[in-house]
Amino acid sequence: MNPGIKKRFNKLQDQKKVLADKVQNLNHEQINSKVNSDGWTLGQVYYHLFLVEDGTFKYLANKVKEIPALESRDIKSTYRFWLLKFFLAMPWKYKAPRTVSETIPDDIDIEEVLSNWTDIRDKFSLLLTAQEDRFLKKKVFKHPRIGYIDFYQTIEFIEAHHQHHLRQINNLLSKI
Repeated sequence: MNPGIKKRFNKLQDQKKVLADKVQNLNHEQINSKVNSDGWTLGQVYYHLFLVEDGTFKYLANKVKEIPALESRDIKSTYRFWLLKFFLAMPWKYKAPRTVSETIPDDIDIEEVLSNWTDIRDKFSLLLTAQEDRFLKKKVFKHPRIGYIDFYQTIEFIEAHHQHHLRQINNLLSKI
């Protein structure tokens, strides 16, 4: 795996471990209790995080088949990406795209989510390892809000997305 990608991916792995540790000692009822009438349960937040990574991986796995023909990162995609990171860093609530919000069940088995998440991460690692360095700045993932971003930006997006939801997770944990 490219050293720059590996560094970012390892950071993502560390972040996932922190997230998994937060729910390690909670029971099924705590994971699925609704503390805000209009918000997600803790389990639903974790399911959402998994679903985003699962969808991202599946998109990338399909898109890499045509990677030589893809455009490289440019100033416009870089600018949009930094705007995305800025907005994810803000404590504001955003409506999730339908593809990752309408399929979230009410009852979550957190062990199953974490296990599936690990499986996707392993596949994601293999996919990244298989990429040639010259293709890593190709715009390979289409983010629903900002358009196409490259491998580096995709990993950073997932990290920023986790950070964005970490505030929500900590808030929910404080109420359980």
